[in-house]
Amino acid sequence: MNIRKFFSCVCVLLCTLFSVLTAKEVQVESKLTADKTLDSAIDLHLTGDAPLAANVKVNLTHTDAWLFFDNVRPLAVLDTYKASVLIDGQPFEPEKNGRISIYKQGTVIIPYGQDIQPLEAFTEADFKGSSAKYAPEFYYSNNPAPEVKSEMKQALSQDNRISSFKLKRGYMATMATEPDGMGYSRCFIADDADLEIRELPAELNGKVSFIRVFQWEWASKKGWVGGNNQTNPPEGYLEDQADVTNSTWVYSWGANADWCRGPENKGTLWRNQEFVPEKWGYGGESDWSVLFNDKRLTHLLSYNEPDHSEQSNVSVSQAIKEWPKHLQTGMRVGSPATTDFGWLYDFMSECNKRNYRVDYVAIHAYWGGSGGSVVVSSVKDWYNKLKEVHEKTGRPLWITEWNNGANWTHETWPSDKAAQQEKQRLFMTEILAMMDTCKFIERYSVYNWVEEKRSLFWQNLNLTPAGKVYANFNAEMAFDRSTEVIPTWTVREAPVLSYQYDKEQNGIMLRWEDVNNELVDGYLVERSVNGSTYTEIGRTESGQVSYIDPLISASLLNGGEVKYRVSSLLGGKVKKMSNIIQYGALNSLASQPFFGRSITSVGQSFYLFGEEYTEKPVMVLGAQTYRMRTPMTTRIGSLTQGACEFGPMLWDYNKNQTFVSKDTLGYMIFPKTGTYQLGGITARAGHVAGVTENAVKVFFDTPFDEVPVVFCSQVTGNSALPTAIRVRNVTREGFEVLLAFEESVAAPVVAEDVCYVAMTQGEGLLNGHRIQVGCTEDAAVTSSSRTPFQIWYGKNYYAPYYAFFGAMQSLYGSPAANLRVLNKGANTIDVFVDYTPSSRTESETVGWCVMETGNATGIYDTQTDDITRMLVYDNGNGKICLLNGGIMPKIDVYSVTGQLLLSRTTVDVLDISNLPAAIYLVRVGNLGSLKIVKSN
Repeated sequence: MNIRKFFSCVCVLLCTLFSVLTAKEVQVESKLTADKTLDSAIDLHLTGDAPLAANVKVNLTHTDAWLFFDNVRPLAVLDTYKASVLIDGQPFEPEKNGRISIYKQGTVIIPYGQDIQPLEAFTEADFKGSSAKYAPEFYYSNNPAPEVKSEMKQALSQDNRISSFKLKRGYMATMATEPDGMGYSRCFIADDADLEIRELPAELNGKVSFIRVFQWEWASKKGWVGGNNQTNPPEGYLEDQADVTNSTWVYSWGANADWCRGPENKGTLWRNQEFVPEKWGYGGESDWSVLFNDKRLTHLLSYNEPDHSEQSNVSVSQAIKEWPKHLQTGMRVGSPATTDFGWLYDFMSECNKRNYRVDYVAIHAYWGGSGGSVVVSSVKDWYNKLKEVHEKTGRPLWITEWNNGANWTHETWPSDKAAQQEKQRLFMTEILAMMDTCKFIERYSVYNWVEEKRSLFWQNLNLTPAGKVYANFNAEMAFDRSTEVIPTWTVREAPVLSYQYDKEQNGIMLRWEDVNNELVDGYLVERSVNGSTYTEIGRTESGQVSYIDPLISASLLNGGEVKYRVSSLLGGKVKKMSNIIQYGALNSLASQPFFGRSITSVGQSFYLFGEEYTEKPVMVLGAQTYRMRTPMTTRIGSLTQGACEFGPMLWDYNKNQTFVSKDTLGYMIFPKTGTYQLGGITARAGHVAGVTENAVKVFFDTPFDEVPVVFCSQVTGNSALPTAIRVRNVTREGFEVLLAFEESVAAPVVAEDVCYVAMTQGEGLLNGHRIQVGCTEDAAVTSSSRTPFQIWYGKNYYAPYYAFFGAMQSLYGSPAANLRVLNKGANTIDVFVDYTPSSRTESETVGWCVMETGNATGIYDTQTDDITRMLVYDNGNGKICLLNGGIMPKIDVYSVTGQLLLSRTTVDVLDISNLPAAIYLVRVGNLGSLKIVKSN
C-alpha cells in the first residue's frame, strides 16, 4: 500500500471540513524612506539588506498587519530597527505588545500582545453555540499528565463539547480526546493564514478533552546541531555556530535550551533560531520536567541513535513504552533518530498498531563509501534512499545529522586539502539543491565534526568553502502543508473486561478499559448462562465503560456459570470483542459444611453460594500448587452470606509477571461459627477481627482434648498489598495469628479479618466423603522445592479427586511465606515452604487435611474431551499434568516406535525429565493420546 497516497486522500477529504483564509493584501518594498502606517490586514515585506531609512517609522495599528524583514535576522532587527517599529503608536516591546519571530532567513513582527488568545472554540458546527478562547503556553485539561506544573494548568470548560474553532495565523493548536493528551490527537497549524475548522473531524467532534496552543515559528529547512559546554570554545558557543551558518533552527542533543549557549545568553529567548529539544535517551524525570513545562517549545525530537549501544541504546519496546509521554506534551513529535532503518520501521509499525501520533521521521545519514549504514556514490543515490524511507514511513523527513560520509566510511578523497575542500563544496551545493526541492524533506541539520575535509568550519568560526555554501544558501520554508500527515485512527485493540461484585445493587459491575474509548460509537454487552448462546443484555454510549447486571440466583445456575463479553461498535458493526469474564455457583448447602475445589487464575474469582447462609459463613482456602512457579499468596477478597471471591495473588515485588497457568484451590465452608462433628473429627470454625502484623491471641470457646491443626484465610482486603496469614503457638486452648507482609514493603497500619478452622487429627466422614487430618513432626518441612517433604496418607484418595489443605503451625522463618504443593499422588503429597524472599531456608511444622471432593468447578474450569486442551507439558521441568489439576488414573509414555517407556497410575503429575530429548506419544487412560516434543 502506498502510505503517502493514502494520507493524501485523507487530506483531500478533510479539506472539505476546514478553510485557510489568506491575507487580504501583500505589499513588497525594498526600502522604506518615509513613515508608514499599516491600518488594515496586510503583509508588508521589506526585502533590502537595509530596509528602513534613518528615522523612518512603521506603525502597526491593525491586528492582522504584519511587518516582514525578509533578509535581516531577528537580533539584527532588534539591534537596528526596534525603535523604528510602533504598535498602535507605542514603541514595540517584544513579548509585551508585540511578537518577533524567525521568518526563513529573515524576521516577522506581529502586533500580538502578551494577552493574545489566538484560539476560539465553539460548541456547535459552523462557529455556532457558546465559545471560549484559549491562550498559548497552558495545558487546557481537567486531568493533564502529572509532570505538568500547576502554573501551566487551566481547566477545560468545554470538555467534550467542541465542534468547530478559529485559530489565528502564527499558532499551532493540539487537540486530543483524552485529558492527558492521549487518545486521538492532532496538531492544527495556522502557518500562513488564519485556520477555520467549520466542523471537527469525527475523531474529535464533541470529544476534545485536551488543548495546547503554541507559538509557530517560520524556520526554514536549514538547521544546525552542535555546540559544546566549554568556556570560550575556539569554535564558539552553539548560537555562534548557528549564526555563522545562518541556520534558522537548532538542537543540541538535549532538552535544555540553555545548554551549550554563551553565558550572556543563558536564560534569554532564542531569537535567530527556533530551538528544538531532543529527548536524548530513555527515562530521566528532569528532562521530562523541562519538556512538559518550557513554554516556548513546539517540536520535539526523540532518542538519539537508539539503534546504537554506544548512543542512547533504546529498544523499540522501551521507545513504545515511553512514547505516550512524548504525546502528552502536545508538541509536534518526531521519531527517534536512527541510522538503522530496520529499527525505525519496527518502531513505526508499533506506533501504527497503537494509533500513536508521529508527525515526522528523524534519521541520521552519514552516507558515502563502505563502512556506513548506506553506501551511495551520488546525490541521486541520496535522493532515492531518502525517498524510500519517506515512502515506507509515510512521514516527512528531518535529517538531523548528516554529512558526506564520515570518519568511519571509506570514500575516495584527494590528498590535497584544497582539493578535498572543493570536493566537499561541490557535494554541499548539489545536496542542498536536492533537499531544498524535495517537499518530503522538512528539515536538515548538518553535523560538522567528521574530519576537517568535511567540515563547514574547523577549530574556529572561519567558514570553509563548503561552509560558505551552507551559510549563503537560502532554504525554503520547513513546514509544507502538502506533506502534512493527518493522523487516522484504526480500531485495532479490544476492550479489556473486568468485574466487581456490587453488594449494594446485588449485581455484577462490569468495567472495561479501551484505548479507543470515545473513538468508537459505543459498546455491546452480551451474556451467556450455563453455556447458552450469547444474547444482548445492554448497550452503552461512547465513553461509557461500565454496566451492571443483576446477579442470577445460584438455584438457577445449579453449579453452572455466567459469562460476559463486551464488543466495541463503530458504524453499527462490531469492531473488537473483549476477553470473557465469568462467575460461577458452588453447590454448597446452607445447613452443613461444604468442601470443594476450584480452578482459578491469578486474581479474584467470584462465586455464588448454592444456598444463602443465615449468617456470614466461615471459609478457608487450601494450599496452592506450584504450577505457577513464582512466590505468591492467596486471599478471600470478599465473603458475604450469599457469595465469595477468592484466588491467588502475586507478591508486590513480582506483580508485573505474567502467567498463563491456572491453579486448583481447595476450599472449606462452614455455615457459621461453632463446633462441628465430621464423623470422627471435631472442627471449630470462627472469625477473628482486627488481625495486624502483631500477633493476636485467639481462644477456643471450649478447649480441645488434644492440640488441633489450625487453618486460616484472610477474608477482607483493607490493604491492597498481598499478605500471608501465619499461625503459631497452637495449643488446646487457642493459637496466635498475624498478618505478614513481604520484607521489602513497609507494612501499612491496617487490620484485616480472618477466618479459621481448627480440626482434631484423625479420620472422619462428611456426606460419604472421607476426611483425614494430620500434622508433621516439628520443623519437618523445608523451603526446598528440589527436596520437598512428602506427606503419606496411608490410603488412596482418588474417587475421583481430593482437596488438600495445608498450613504452617509454626513461625520459625520469615512470616511472608506460604505452603506450596509440588507433587500430588493418590496416597502422598509433596510440599515445601515458599518464602519471599526465596533466600530464607528455615523449616516449619505443617498441619494438613485431605478430603474427597467431586470434580473441580469454577469460572475458569476448562473441562473438555479434547486431550490437547486438557494436558499440560512443561518443557522447562519435564513434567506432565492435567490443566484442571486432576488425577490421571493411568498415564503411559511411548517412543515413536511404540515402545512403552513409562507407566504410572493415579498420579496428578508425571516427571519425564530423565528421558532424553525426543518426540514421545503420551496416552492418558481413555482420554486419548498426545504427541509432545521434549527439547532438553
